[in-house]
Amino acid sequence: MDSIREPLVPEAQVHIMSPPLNNLRSMAERLRTIGDTVAISANMSGEFTLKVATELVEIETYFRGLDNPEFDTTSQSQTHQTTDPAVERFRQNPSLFATGVIDIKNFIRFLHSYHVAPTNIVCCIIESHAVIFYVYIGSTLTSNNQAQQGADQTCGALTYYIPVRLS
Repeated sequence: MDSIREPLVPEAQVHIMSPPLNNLRSMAERLRTIGDTVAISANMSGEFTLKVATELVEIETYFRGLDNPEFDTTSQSQTHQTTDPAVERFRQNPSLFATGVIDIKNFIRFLHSYHVAPTNIVCCIIESHAVIFYVYIGSTLTSNNQAQQGADQTCGALTYYIPVRLS
């Protein structure tokens, strides 16, 4: 079980709701023919970009108006006594983009999660470390009281850790 334990990662600088997987999938398939890596960038103002660059061409796709969910970091196994200065910088300036450059093949593997019909997908970027996708599956209402409050309970989740390329 130790070999399949979740990796310990620093706190994400940016977390954002992902654009629809079908849109990302069709774009990623086209971008794969251009380059081997994709730069995923996002900020805390609801902006998300995909970028592929080579010596001859640079293609960038923008998404705007996405939500930035708040995460409860107190439940994580890692305790953050003091906020990481890199994370604090992004909180103070929500228009600042965090970027992770990952292998496009790994990104396309993640995009195959559309088969499980996810209800929500959250993208977390930890610069110089990883891009993490949390794929939430099958939310259901558990009681009338929670339904009135609008609270959903998630039935399952998949987590994709994609390491960034440092070069």
